[in-house]
Amino acid sequence: MLLFLPVLMTAVGVAWGFSSGNVGWACGSMSPGHLLTSAETAPPPFEVYAEEYEAGYYLVTVFGRRDQFKGLLMQAHNPRRKRVGVFTQVEGGQTLNCGYEGDAVAHNNGDLKSQVRALWHPNGYTGPVRFRATIVKSYGTYWTDVLSNPIEV
Repeated sequence: MLLFLPVLMTAVGVAWGFSSGNVGWACGSMSPGHLLTSAETAPPPFEVYAEEYEAGYYLVTVFGRRDQFKGLLMQAHNPRRKRVGVFTQVEGGQTLNCGYEGDAVAHNNGDLKSQVRALWHPNGYTGPVRFRATIVKSYGTYWTDVLSNPIEV
């Protein structure tokens, strides 16, 4: 019994980290690290849509066409998959520091979400951008490399 307790406490801590959006360790792989699972191969029931907003900012919306989701990790990438720009505000989530403050967005709780919206600024970058997301529907059901429409900044 005493041997089992540390394992249980570790599992509870990891589960809390996932649901709170504390997923900074996944910044490089963009994978949730859920044990004994792999990403779905079917097309995702979610979309990432980017549009020009105002004064050099872009509004990026992650939403379900018919489903809700629990988790999200999103970054803005140039064609070489380098993180670019900065997320400044997030509705329904939080910014992360994957290399610099605001270079990623994640969920902030484990509740079901219909959408997460974020304001993104190129912060001196010019060129093509796509927003890349990992979207978690449930522990065993998630999609990686969900891409936005391309934008040119």
